Amino acid sequence: MAQLNWKNLKAYGQSSLLPLVTALAIAIFSSLQVIVSSVDDFPSSLDFGEALFDAMIVAVATPRFWIIAGVLTLLHWMHLAYQHVFKHQIRASWLRFLGSLDTALIVLLTAWVWVMTSIFVFNPDPMRNQPLEPTIDLELMAQQWTLTLHYFWQFLIMAAVVFIYYWMNRYQFIRKVLQRHGVYVYLLSSTLWLLITYPLFAYLVLQLPLNIPEQTLLPSEDHNIFAGMNLFTAVTVWALSTPFILAFERQQSAKEVAELQQGKAEAELKMLQQQVNPHFLFNMLNGLYALCLTGSSKAAPMLLKLSDLLRYLVYQGQSERVPLSEELAYLQNYVELQQMRIGHRCQVIWTIDVKQKEVEIAPMLLIMLVENAFKHGIEPNPEMGDITIEAKVARTEFVFCCCNSVASTPNQTLSSGIGLKNLRRRLELTYGSQHSLQSKRSGSQWIAELRITL
Repeated sequence: MAQLNWKNLKAYGQSSLLPLVTALAIAIFSSLQVIVSSVDDFPSSLDFGEALFDAMIVAVATPRFWIIAGVLTLLHWMHLAYQHVFKHQIRASWLRFLGSLDTALIVLLTAWVWVMTSIFVFNPDPMRNQPLEPTIDLELMAQQWTLTLHYFWQFLIMAAVVFIYYWMNRYQFIRKVLQRHGVYVYLLSSTLWLLITYPLFAYLVLQLPLNIPEQTLLPSEDHNIFAGMNLFTAVTVWALSTPFILAFERQQSAKEVAELQQGKAEAELKMLQQQVNPHFLFNMLNGLYALCLTGSSKAAPMLLKLSDLLRYLVYQGQSERVPLSEELAYLQNYVELQQMRIGHRCQVIWTIDVKQKEVEIAPMLLIMLVENAFKHGIEPNPEMGDITIEAKVARTEFVFCCCNSVASTPNQTLSSGIGLKNLRRRLELTYGSQHSLQSKRSGSQWIAELRITL
């Protein structure tokens, strides 16, 4: 288990490096652009290896790299949280919101607002002194906090316009129009929406104090709200958001389908557990009933043992995982109860080699093999029988073997009945391909071996 956890932790750490590496690549590329633009005779006069090293040093030393790395890392953590929510079926709405596409876009737009605010704070009279120097100075922003707020809320309104386009496209046009009426109606309604709204939003942006007579914040850079460049920008935002929304919606639908299938499998697993438990209880109550009829002194101790077994059955039998030590203790209690009922016609030999206390398995799996050994091997045989039970953990594999003498009565097969079929189905639902179960006759013995990858 520790080895598997270390592997998961290692894979998790490696995936977390991806945002940092991506941010570093972006920063290096930007630095290389500056270096190359400063060289007259490129590429002959430039040592590319030295330029790459210099670009890396400059990239790491700039605040831009750390800002990009922080934003990408935050998005990565949001993505992992979103996967965790669906994997573990967490219903908390705030966790789902953290991992949603809406939150990712909000983070990106907020980062853009901060970057633009910083650039405008660093450059005096930015609307008239262009092009602007792309510099982020957090200390200057803190010193001139009133100017920072002045720029910040204006860029925040522009980001809100972009988010409104995205929100309308996703929740109104894609989810309602596209899904219900098809592509043609979606294209027509989207065109109508863009033609009506783009001059309205352009007029809203023109009301911001940053606009001056010579220069505006509109893509057209003038005061014409009907300019083609403004419409082109609105169409671009709409067109770029559509494939991301469609891909995300498809992924979300696939996860919801997987969640439903998992829920169905879990419901089937619970049903199988409920079928196993009455099967075991029925056998034991029959034996207790027979002892009570004969007035045997074994009835009271047997009833006490049965009470201990039922307590484990109620409190641990429905759990997803239980400690292996508790499952083996339950198994030993069951064997003692069976020996009390059968008498001295059965000899049980135990070989337990489990030193790892942290090992856990699904409950009520081993009991089926031992119960079959008593039911098909010991009870039909009037002569002395024997059962050998071995349990061990070898590295990351748990091996359980139950070997019993075969009764002399004909047509005795451990594969008959509902018990073993349920066990195979439970193993398939719980462990998938990470298990193997073999049950076959070998000479005068019947051997059932279960292997589970932990």
